[in-house]
Amino acid sequence: MDEFTEKYLKEWGFENLINRFKEEEIDRIAFLDLTESMVARLIPKMGPQANFLKLQSMLKEEIQRDKVGYLFIILSINS
Repeated sequence: MDEFTEKYLKEWGFENLINRFKEEEIDRIAFLDLTESMVARLIPKMGPQANFLKLQSMLKEEIQRDKVGYLFIILSINS
């Protein structure tokens, strides 16, 4: 597990899952690519599963917006 994964688990209130994510060797790439079925195996209760998936989706959207914004800035500077 990397710092990115641990940071978001703590920030989202899933500190209790840090060891589980370490055992499964979940890094940033795996963290962002976890599917619903994978999350269901990692997080046994449905409420926390739903919360995790919602936060994961929001994080992926934020990362995508940042990439688009960064690309726009680079293209603006180069034109």
